[in-house]
Amino acid sequence: MRFPEILLSAAVGGVIGFAASEYAGSLTSSPPQETNTKDAVSMQLSDLGITNKSSLEDIISIEVSKFLNEKPEAVVAALEKYQENQAKIAEVERVNTLRSLKDALLNQSNDPSLGATAAEADVTLVEFFDYRCGYCKRVLPSVMELAKSDKKLRIVMKEFPILGPDSLTASIISLASNMVNPDKYGDLHDRLMQHQGPYDEATLLAIAADAGYDPSKIQAAMTDKSLNSQIQNARAIAEALNIRGTPAFIIGDKIIPGAVPLQQLRSAIEEARANSSNKS
Repeated sequence: MRFPEILLSAAVGGVIGFAASEYAGSLTSSPPQETNTKDAVSMQLSDLGITNKSSLEDIISIEVSKFLNEKPEAVVAALEKYQENQAKIAEVERVNTLRSLKDALLNQSNDPSLGATAAEADVTLVEFFDYRCGYCKRVLPSVMELAKSDKKLRIVMKEFPILGPDSLTASIISLASNMVNPDKYGDLHDRLMQHQGPYDEATLLAIAADAGYDPSKIQAAMTDKSLNSQIQNARAIAEALNIRGTPAFIIGDKIIPGAVPLQQLRSAIEEARANSSNKS
């Protein structure tokens, strides 16, 4: 049975059951002082051939079936309205969840960032990413261009390693590098994202060395237990927002999934900027 048919069966069943209960209840549960009214209703129903709940259900079922056969478009309209209402409810819930997580998204001091500092920025873009994700690599030029060209934009990087142990290794090394020297993070992030070879620890530390880091200092920082907590925190936020893949961008009250074009990101940034100005 297809989804619309399932919904239709449930809807019709609910209508029949509710109507039958209501009308049958009127025959059996009216207060004593309404005896005359109850008798009148019983006589009227009896005239229609309705003597019990079962016969009432049969009549309602026939009439509903007749209506649906004559007006099938009513079912489509009802389903569309239901889906529209559900989408509105989901949107409200999503926005409320985003707002409740604003501090966790924007104000974690140990999260790496690109572009403007928190003090300089008027808008913040958040990206959930995985270094081994092909779509993240595809959108990298847009992200780096935004960080370079928009002097009022801050980009918070949320490590979301979902593609296996090597992705987790890359995340730990990246976060440890940011802990050692955040000024070099942007260059290292660019190099790690562009890398096409293996993502084992030795290879990634060599890339970090090429970016000007001391590998021994990164290895020492990698033992900090807060790095794993940081990744788990990002995963919890992603789960709360129903983010299942990478990349995913958050700006204002919007979640933008996938390797979207640069102009789409620019438009979302300008919209968030305009909304922020209107509120102030």
